[in-house]
Amino acid sequence: MSAEHIKLFYGLTCTEIGTNEQGEKVKLLQAKTLGGKEISIKCQKYILAGGALNNTRLLMASDSKHPGGIGNHSGLLGKFYMGHLSGDIATVKFTTPPKETIFGFDRDADNTYIRRRFSFTPEFQQEQKLSNTVGWLGAPEFGDFSHQNGILSSAYIALNLPLLKTRLGASTAIRRAAIGNDKGMYSAHIMNIIKDFGQILSFIPSFGYGRFVAKRKIPALFVYSAANEYPLHYHSEQVPNPDSTVSLANERDALGMRRLNIDLCFSDQDIESVVKAHHHWDQHLRQHDCGYLEYVSDDLETTVWTQAGDGFHQVGTTRMSEHPDQGVVDINSNIHGFDDLFVASSSTFVTSGQANSTFMIVAFALRLADYLKQEKEKNSASK
Repeated sequence: MSAEHIKLFYGLTCTEIGTNEQGEKVKLLQAKTLGGKEISIKCQKYILAGGALNNTRLLMASDSKHPGGIGNHSGLLGKFYMGHLSGDIATVKFTTPPKETIFGFDRDADNTYIRRRFSFTPEFQQEQKLSNTVGWLGAPEFGDFSHQNGILSSAYIALNLPLLKTRLGASTAIRRAAIGNDKGMYSAHIMNIIKDFGQILSFIPSFGYGRFVAKRKIPALFVYSAANEYPLHYHSEQVPNPDSTVSLANERDALGMRRLNIDLCFSDQDIESVVKAHHHWDQHLRQHDCGYLEYVSDDLETTVWTQAGDGFHQVGTTRMSEHPDQGVVDINSNIHGFDDLFVASSSTFVTSGQANSTFMIVAFALRLADYLKQEKEKNSASK
């Protein structure tokens, strides 16, 4: 790294935040290497940006002067753990010409990939008492060879080849989600590939370039359906729930830090809102004579319950609040009661919303950077 004012240390894990005797300022950070070396780090300001769960874990572990951990003044550190509900409980069957269906990605004016989504206006959402929920056209699970699509079967085999598992730019969790209903049967997948071999040959170069070479990489794989049928993938917010928590476990990792227990709890409201959203989408499609939803089961609530547990986005465990007794950090992402300890993470969010967390994490990080800059300039001017 070439930045003049940045020192980057590799191979260190922060294991404890030490405070002064009054417990109101950070004295130092304790860090360790896997080789057993211990290092103390002193700064003027401290920003925790280690991911939502590990930020909370570190705060909880720093409990020598703060019962339950730094930031637990309200008793809410580790509570309101949220993610997203996601899955497929319906297939969209369009009655319009198949070639007119926009099933994949569009590009905006900046050439950024974007997706069209089913969503609701804020007014309708409030009127119907719906959680924030969206849906978009998906692709059949790669592992289910009954899709009879050679491109999807090729992707399935590629994701399972030992040599390529770590080279395709997908995490283990995302790879498993894409494979889905893994029925094995490589022979059936190979038959799909043989049947669509010509189409695959023309598809691989363009997708391969867009996925691995292009400056703006295509985010995912979607394929055209001649039957004009697509799985409808939903993504929904989780209602804040104080019973949904993370806490320190007795088990310790290689550095001696206690691991986390995760108790992700959804509510009936979460489940019912997902089902209601689908009923409204189905009604809208039918009213406009352009299609309908076909559900995967007769018991939609149970199906949503079985799919709940996305696990990709961690939200809420150091929630932001105006008053100290209602949260962990203040409106400037500063731990209540401190003037030198901040959290840059989706753990400060008070709701999960329906969208992926990254955009808002970046927005809050930039906001925090501006705040720290203004504070530094203010302090310099007063000297």
